[in-house]
Amino acid sequence: MQKINFTKEQVPFTQVANVVAQLESISFKARGIYAYMSSKPEGWDFSAERIARDSTDGVKSVRTGLQELVSVGLLQRTKLANGRVEDKLFIEPKAQNGIVAQKPKGPNGREPKGQRAETGTISNKEIKKERVKKIKKIAKASPLLDSKAQFIVDIIHAMERIDVKNKRYYGNKTQRQACEFLLKEYGLSQTISAIEVYVALKPKNLKYFPEITSPYELVEKWKKLEGFMNRKIVEQNEVASNFV
Repeated sequence: MQKINFTKEQVPFTQVANVVAQLESISFKARGIYAYMSSKPEGWDFSAERIARDSTDGVKSVRTGLQELVSVGLLQRTKLANGRVEDKLFIEPKAQNGIVAQKPKGPNGREPKGQRAETGTISNKEIKKERVKKIKKIAKASPLLDSKAQFIVDIIHAMERIDVKNKRYYGNKTQRQACEFLLKEYGLSQTISAIEVYVALKPKNLKYFPEITSPYELVEKWKKLEGFMNRKIVEQNEVASNFV
C-alpha cells in the first residue's frame, strides 16, 4: 500500500470550525471524513483504503468524499517525486480568491431576490478580520482573559446558533466569565460539543430538556443537560436490549 505523508494546521484539540461544519457545498460524508482526519496525528496514513477500514463506507465512497474536500480547498493532496502522497488539511476552506462557495438558499436552487447583499459569499479574510476584532474586544475589556480571548469568542460564536442575542455578549462581563468557567471546568472541545448537542436536540421539545440561551445559563444548567443526556442513553440501551 502506498505510504502517505500527512500534515495539518495545528490546533490543540479536535475541533471542526463552524464554517466547515456548515459548509453546504460538500456532503455530510465529506464533513465526517474531515472530522476523522482532524482527530488523527501527523504522519497518519490517509489512503482511502485505510479510512474505509475504520468506517462502514467503501473505498469508492471515501474517495469521492476526499475529492469533495479537495474541491473546496479543505484538503490539499500533492504527489511527490518518490510516489508518495503528501496531504495537508486546512481549518477553513481555501477556495479560489478566498471565497467560500455555498449552495443557494432559495427555492429551486435560486438565490432569493432582494437578499443578495445579506446572503452573498463571505471571504475568509473578512471572517478572520471579524474574529480578530472580537478577540481584541474581549482582551481589552479584561486583560486577565487575554490568553483565553480566542476561545471565549469560539464559545460565544457557537452560542449564537442557540440564540442570536448572544452576538451582544462579546462585551458582557458576566457572559465572558461564564465562558471562562466553562473553559476551566470542561475545556473548549467538550463545551462546543455540548452546545452542538443542544442545537441538534432543542427543536424536538423533549421532556426534561433544559432551556439554555446564553453561556451563563449553560454553566447554570450544565448538570441538567448532562443528566438529560445520561437519561437518554439509559432509555436507548433499554430499547436496544429488547431486541437482543
